[in-house]
Amino acid sequence: LAQGDEEDYCLLDVLVKAKDADGNSLSDEDLWGDINDIMAAGHRTTASNFTVNLWHVARYEHIQSKIEEEVAALGGRPPTIKDVQDGKLPYTQRVVKESLRKYAPINLFPRLAEGPDTLPSGHQVKEGDFILLSTYAMGRNPRVWEDPLKFDPDRFTDEALYAQAEKQANAVARGDPAKLEIARERMRRRMNAGRDFTYTPFGAGPRSCIGGVFALLAATTMLASTVQKFRLSRADPSRDKLGDELNIMYDTTICFPEGVWINLEPRDKPLGAE
Repeated sequence: LAQGDEEDYCLLDVLVKAKDADGNSLSDEDLWGDINDIMAAGHRTTASNFTVNLWHVARYEHIQSKIEEEVAALGGRPPTIKDVQDGKLPYTQRVVKESLRKYAPINLFPRLAEGPDTLPSGHQVKEGDFILLSTYAMGRNPRVWEDPLKFDPDRFTDEALYAQAEKQANAVARGDPAKLEIARERMRRRMNAGRDFTYTPFGAGPRSCIGGVFALLAATTMLASTVQKFRLSRADPSRDKLGDELNIMYDTTICFPEGVWINLEPRDKPLGAE
């Protein structure tokens, strides 16, 4: 390091060398803010999502079986983030995305309006108005999601996402064929990346969560690693008195006032191991 090392070993290395749109380095304040968001804000939200993931896997045998198939195909070695990036754990990642839809770790995203606008509802917005986006409400909106209270990871298959994108593109294009194809492709890209304005666990637009992509990768790897080493099942009925809905409340992030009870039984050997 004393002789100069240009390798990127961590996120801080990347941010220190990053440039803004004008070619300027990030200020110390910006560096602190970004690192604090990742280290302080990221760990609690990821932990709560992990809790929701485990609860559903323990509850639904068909979900656990599909994750087991993907993990077993790795041959017993530990799942990695690269496995997620390479598309080797697609169903496992869909479980994570569905948990984020139904139980968003952060309920509200605040924004200040830069200028006057009119919402689709007809509500008038003035410059400087304080606006709150409810991820919880968006994730359970029946105008956006069919049967929104059902936990269904297959909402996030390519086919389902394209159908969802088509629905939104038609609403935007309003019968204009030229606009339709552009809107269709834009909606597909946004939905595949989790950056559209209906699926909003990470916010949306240019100020969406800086750690959104990393969170998806990490949460998927964590869930696959757990299923590889443990068999999950529902807790004793005296503790698990819930139906298909978790008892939740929101502080800064989602929390579980009655706890979340499940059973984890260690496997004799990792799934897929000889």
